[in-house]
Amino acid sequence: MASDSSPFNGPSSPDDSLSSPIPNTSSPAHRRRRGRTRTPTPSSAATPPPNPSRFANSSSTPTPSHSARRGRHQPTSPAPAATPSSTDDFPPPSSDAGDDMDDVAPTFVWGTNISVQDVKNAIQMFIKHFRETQESSNDIFAEGKYTRLIHRVLEIEGEWIDVDAHDVFNYDSDLYNKMVRYPLEVLAIFDIVLMDIVSLINPLFDKHVQVRIHNLKSSTSMRNLNPSDIEKMVSLKGMVIRCSSIIPEIREAVFRCIVCGYHSDPVVVDRGRITEPTMCSKPDCLAKNSMALVHNRSRFADKQIVRLQETPDEIPEGGTPHTVSLLMHDKLVDAGKPGDRVEVTGIYRAMSVRVGPTQRVVKSLFKTYIDCLHIKKTDKSRMTAEDPMEVDSGSQSQRIEDDVQFDEEKVAQLKELSKQPGIYERLTRSLAPNIWELDDVKKGLLCQLFGGNALKLPSGASFRGDINILLVGDPGTSKSQLLQYIHKLSPRGIYTSGRGSSAVGLTAYVTKDPETGETVLESGALVLSDRGICCIDEFDKMSDNARSMLHEVMEQQTVSIAKAGIIASLNARTSVLACANPSGSRYNPRLSVIDNIHLPPTLLSRFDLIYLILDKADEQTDRRLAKHIVALHFEDAEIAQQDVLDLATLTAYVSYARKNIHPQLSDEAAEELTRGYVEMRKRGNFPGSSKKVITATPRQIESLIRLSEALARIRFSELVELRDVTEAFRLLEVAMQQSATDHSTGTIDMDLITTGVSASERMRRETVLTATRNIIMEKLQLGGPSVRLLELLDEMKKQSSGSEVHLHDLRNAVATLASEGFVVLHGDSVKRVTSPSQARHEWIVLDYPIIELNESNARDSMGEVRGGCCPPMDLFRSEAMQLVQLIIPMESAHLTVSYLGDLGLLQFKDLNSEKSPFQRTYAAQIKKCGEMARKLRFFKEQMLKAGFSSSIKPVERADIDVDDLEVKLGELEAELIEMNANGEKLQRGYNELVEYKLVLQKAGEFFTSAQHSATAQQREMESSQTGEESLETPLLREQETSTDPSKQVKLGFITGLVPRDKSMPFERILFRATRGNVFLKQVPVEDPVIDPVSGEKMEKNVFVVFYSGERAKNKILKICEAFGANRYPFAEELGKQALMITEVSGRTSELKTTIDAGLLHRDNLLRTIADQFEQWNLKVKKEKSIYHTLNMLSLDVTKKCLVAEGWSPVFATKQIQEALQRAAYDSNSQVGAIFQVLHTRELPPTYFRTNKFTSAFQEIVDAYGVAKYQEANPGVYTVITFPFLFAVMFGDWGHGICLLLATLFFIVREKKLSSQKLGDITEMTFGGRYVILMMSLFSIYTGLVYNEFFSVPFELFGRSAYACRDLSCRDATTDGLIKVRDTYPFGVDPAWHGSRSELPFLNSLKMKMSILLGVAQMNLGIILSYFNATFFHNSLNIWFQFIPQMIFLNSLFGYLSLLIIVKWCTGSQADLYHIMIYMFLSPTDELGENQLFPGQKTVQLVLLLLALVSVPWMLLPKPFLLKKQHESRHQGQSYAPLESTEESLHPEANHDSHGHGHEEFEFSEVFVHQLIHTIEFVLGAVSNTASYLRLWALSLAHSELSVVFYEKVLLLAWGFNNVIILIVGIIVFIFATVGVLLIMETLSAFLHALRLHWVEFQNKFYEGDGYKFYPFSFALLDDEDD
Repeated sequence: MASDSSPFNGPSSPDDSLSSPIPNTSSPAHRRRRGRTRTPTPSSAATPPPNPSRFANSSSTPTPSHSARRGRHQPTSPAPAATPSSTDDFPPPSSDAGDDMDDVAPTFVWGTNISVQDVKNAIQMFIKHFRETQESSNDIFAEGKYTRLIHRVLEIEGEWIDVDAHDVFNYDSDLYNKMVRYPLEVLAIFDIVLMDIVSLINPLFDKHVQVRIHNLKSSTSMRNLNPSDIEKMVSLKGMVIRCSSIIPEIREAVFRCIVCGYHSDPVVVDRGRITEPTMCSKPDCLAKNSMALVHNRSRFADKQIVRLQETPDEIPEGGTPHTVSLLMHDKLVDAGKPGDRVEVTGIYRAMSVRVGPTQRVVKSLFKTYIDCLHIKKTDKSRMTAEDPMEVDSGSQSQRIEDDVQFDEEKVAQLKELSKQPGIYERLTRSLAPNIWELDDVKKGLLCQLFGGNALKLPSGASFRGDINILLVGDPGTSKSQLLQYIHKLSPRGIYTSGRGSSAVGLTAYVTKDPETGETVLESGALVLSDRGICCIDEFDKMSDNARSMLHEVMEQQTVSIAKAGIIASLNARTSVLACANPSGSRYNPRLSVIDNIHLPPTLLSRFDLIYLILDKADEQTDRRLAKHIVALHFEDAEIAQQDVLDLATLTAYVSYARKNIHPQLSDEAAEELTRGYVEMRKRGNFPGSSKKVITATPRQIESLIRLSEALARIRFSELVELRDVTEAFRLLEVAMQQSATDHSTGTIDMDLITTGVSASERMRRETVLTATRNIIMEKLQLGGPSVRLLELLDEMKKQSSGSEVHLHDLRNAVATLASEGFVVLHGDSVKRVTSPSQARHEWIVLDYPIIELNESNARDSMGEVRGGCCPPMDLFRSEAMQLVQLIIPMESAHLTVSYLGDLGLLQFKDLNSEKSPFQRTYAAQIKKCGEMARKLRFFKEQMLKAGFSSSIKPVERADIDVDDLEVKLGELEAELIEMNANGEKLQRGYNELVEYKLVLQKAGEFFTSAQHSATAQQREMESSQTGEESLETPLLREQETSTDPSKQVKLGFITGLVPRDKSMPFERILFRATRGNVFLKQVPVEDPVIDPVSGEKMEKNVFVVFYSGERAKNKILKICEAFGANRYPFAEELGKQALMITEVSGRTSELKTTIDAGLLHRDNLLRTIADQFEQWNLKVKKEKSIYHTLNMLSLDVTKKCLVAEGWSPVFATKQIQEALQRAAYDSNSQVGAIFQVLHTRELPPTYFRTNKFTSAFQEIVDAYGVAKYQEANPGVYTVITFPFLFAVMFGDWGHGICLLLATLFFIVREKKLSSQKLGDITEMTFGGRYVILMMSLFSIYTGLVYNEFFSVPFELFGRSAYACRDLSCRDATTDGLIKVRDTYPFGVDPAWHGSRSELPFLNSLKMKMSILLGVAQMNLGIILSYFNATFFHNSLNIWFQFIPQMIFLNSLFGYLSLLIIVKWCTGSQADLYHIMIYMFLSPTDELGENQLFPGQKTVQLVLLLLALVSVPWMLLPKPFLLKKQHESRHQGQSYAPLESTEESLHPEANHDSHGHGHEEFEFSEVFVHQLIHTIEFVLGAVSNTASYLRLWALSLAHSELSVVFYEKVLLLAWGFNNVIILIVGIIVFIFATVGVLLIMETLSAFLHALRLHWVEFQNKFYEGDGYKFYPFSFALLDDEDD
């Protein structure tokens, strides 16, 4: 028996229990050669020792934890024909063995009708007679292909013969199919036949020759392998990702008796087991259980487990790569390396898996693997590496396969190609021919493909031969395309992306083997690319950790690992081809490569070539590039003319060169390299100067050597010649000129690559540092204790001769001096200190530049700054703001911020913007508040489910400790969760009891009726048998019963409930699963029941299923589980049924009582929470907002305080100070907070103090843009002009009254509505209630002017001035009316409505009125621009903007308004259109009847001339005056005019905080801006005036719609004299009026009035480029916690 303790007992194979598929009918000759036999026999003395077989007699596992044989279980040798005694090569297949075969029955493959003898004969015929197609046509008597191979194997003493499966198929397709379907049996026969032939040719040959099948007709994808492929031959393609260590697998074991020392005969592995002898076989000993394994006398074979993964091109979209395990044996071990792309031919096997390593019990799931027969490289489009994959260095057969592509003819062709004079350029064109030009880049990549010679010195030092290249450039310059091309061409190429790569993914990482649990080392991309090229895209986006791993790889070409107890150094002899994009998407040539891509200089210096691929705009180049790209979409006509090599030839050329060409440096080349390197170094020496620039480093000369060797390889030259060195220098200089050129000097400076800073820049910084130190010492001696940066900058500019100094250079120099302890820097102030300790402890008062205001500005008692030209107005100018600094002690910081939040008048600045939220001081407190907010949201959800709402009573002001609140909320949450869990559990139990009760009732009724039916049936049948009644008998209606109790079938039953909608599928599945051997009865439940699992109400059926047998029961239980059917037990006896119903009813009532009590307790708890919920919620929100604000403060650790900066109104100074004092007192702080005002040029925020009436109007203005600080606010005038313009379009006092009533509803109930949550539309309407109030009041006014009440006129202010000519009024609509009284006192005379001239009159009136209103409002806007210019002391805007704009607008449209008024006053019939048109076309013509006043012609000529003069007046002077002021300011001659312009008020931060206006001034930009502004005003004056005509258009439309609804709906319904029609007409009239006139028309008029204010009015003066004041205020907290 096998010993379980033996280490050789691996997991058993699925077919261990099966006998051999082919019976043991082998002859002694075949038993002698049992290489593939399943049951080997001891070898005879004349037989050589058995050789290891790929098909050992064991089941194997692809895990290295069990040393089991892989077990391709082979049949024992079939009975062949008798071996002939002749010396012929092959025996006759039939007659010679006829006598013996007559006595032996034919042998078949087990389970099939395949004859073993037929297979053997077919194999013999194939080996003997198969010839290649060309061979068969030339000489039919020549030896076959495989006969020659056998002779060659015997000559070189090989161990296998590779058989092409295509040859087998072409010769005998039936044999091919049998071989694929039954590989174990057919390959065993193949080996037997082969050994027979070998023994005939050379009887003394002692090696076992095996057949290796490869090149199947079809290759299978890993993801398509399925159970039907098990035990069949398959072919897979993939990439090797892991190889285990070599595992010794025992083949023959020898045991020694520990008692007598006797050695047993060798024991062969049988089906994965070693049969350990139970007793000593020596007759004198016979000791039991004394045999021990002798390892050094046992025979082992090599085994290796390889992991194969799908290649990326075979992975479907959205899929992940599949893997499969390979089992390699004997000479196949180490055939593939990680990273190789191979094609594997083998047998797909399955093996059982043990439950535990010490148990013989196996799992029901099997693991699959490939028992490998043959392996070869597949990707012939890739060039081979220098060390091609070899299985056995001593096996010629493998070398034959590797050298196929380099046969003599191919080598001669490649050498002839290398002798062509233009081979270098031709290879360059052949590399990525679809990419246009980039010849130098392609030549560098070509050198990378060929590579140099790796050099290893006797001392152990090594120099890499691989070339590293970096491509940097603009997007769209084919960088990634070049990478993809090189990746497809390179040996063992790996393509990865920088953003998706980690450090361990690039090098190697330690992981747990999923099968064995052992720690294994997985290779990364660089290790898998060993002897290849690793292509890395998006190199600039790699993490710093990943990039740090590349330093060792790119120079030493190794990866050192020390993780999880694994210390190893892996080879990564790979070239790196990287691609990087500039940080700003476009390459900035003014910056270095390091500044462009932000890579460390130490890494960049390891690249041999750095190419810049820039996208430069050039018409000729762009045209040629476009033609090239377009030509690619034709039939490759252009590429065909370039004389490029095809991919196969290029691959072969490069592969042959890398493998066979190893050039050495010639004397001439070595001398040229030395001379050229020295010459490159000399370029950094400047004549007459001690300044030296590093133009080359030793790494450059190593790169030159590698490039020279690669160029020699291109020519197939064994010597590096002078021209190779010359071209290498050229390639290096091309790359260096692009990447390492210092743009300030125009020379190559390698410091740009190695350090990131050029030598000239470094010297300039040292000069600035020295000058700064000298000036500080001088200033501090002469000018006092501190000096400002701006003063230093001015002084340095005076002393500098020709060199320009910037503020950031000065800041860097001062920072360096501060790090040395020479000065302290705080803000813009510098102070010299005596020691670093003094620098740490001395307080420096900030000295910021201030916003300079005119000295005439007065400051009142509250500190408010007022412009001298305007009276104080709360809305006309924003509040005066100040930047304040608070220094708050740590112990009072929380309370201080809380009091400031109550005050709501301070906007804090974030002083920690460079920190993430998790790096800030109070991140933990914010997290704690967030957790409390989550608990409160949970409480709110529970209250909503229970129907409770939070208390709306005023929140108590009792102080709540946050820590106590946190504990209380946690306790309440835990209690509530426990209540919910218990309630759900109880509710589920209650629902189960309810269902159980229904089952007992319904099923009981069913069984009772069945019993009655059985009794009646038995009485009718008058059965002579007596005994206990069976309830199942009538149910199944059995016609016969067995008298033998042992033969009676006992039926079981299952009861329960199933959802009614699933009852029919449930019944069908039961019937199909049991093949009709069940009886199902269903009874519907009248009322819906609550399902215990889902908790939902649903309709259900009670079912009873009768079955016979345990298997049927298991099926029914699974079906019930699948359909969600709840099963309940049921008793057959009626007495037990009644007892169970009583018990269930009692438990149901008890559970109901318990559930009700639990719900009551839960409701009480939720009610308690609801009473305090709002208080808790507000407290948590306040705490969170306080800590958010504290995180914005700067922490000063040394002073134990927090420093805060923020904006506040000037009038709030006293209130803030009082809040600080109160916080210090309440927190018992010994030190109070310090409040001080800072001076800055930063633009303050805009703050208007509004109330509930003016806030809505201010929001209308702010929606267009927030006013600049203290700019004139149009909100003051919007309060009147906006509702008035709306009313002009909406004028109807009936509609106005409706709007007024709706608005009064909101105003009266505003307190109640403000505390409620309204919908979006209602919320918007409520917020603008006072705007609507003003709109309604003005609508009533304009409605009275128009005399329209729902389009009906009324004589409210007296009788009409017009009357009919007679009493009949027949000619009222034809001849018109006559005036009989004085003019109607107010508004439009009611007689105009309905008259013939109503429309022309009202059109003329409203049109002229629209023009008058528009011109008046535009003049108001221009006047406000005057107030802005006066307030900001900008005289240029007054003289060259306000005055010409007023002249232009009023010369044209002001004159038109005057004509309208004159015409109204005089009643003239003049045509105003004619006057205005001919004022421009014919200004000198006489006016005739269109003259309204004397001298009108002269006035028009003067106004036209003024309008023409005002245009260049606006355009020309201002830009030139600004230029003059800029020049004078920089010359130091005039500061006052510039400081009085509005440009001086812009935040100085936009100009790098230069103190005295070092901002750039572009005259062309200023002039273009002024030109645009002038054109915009001139054209806008016309278009804006026309826009005001919408007042007339919408007013007319509103009036006409009112008339239509009144006449066509209300009057029409009135005319029918029918009450129902009248009611319907009134309803339709009301809905039409409300829906169209009161809602749609209101919205339309509102939007048009909004446009007139934003565009036509505010663009005359309003800049709107400020930002709003958002103070920290608890009143502004949102309802929801963000």
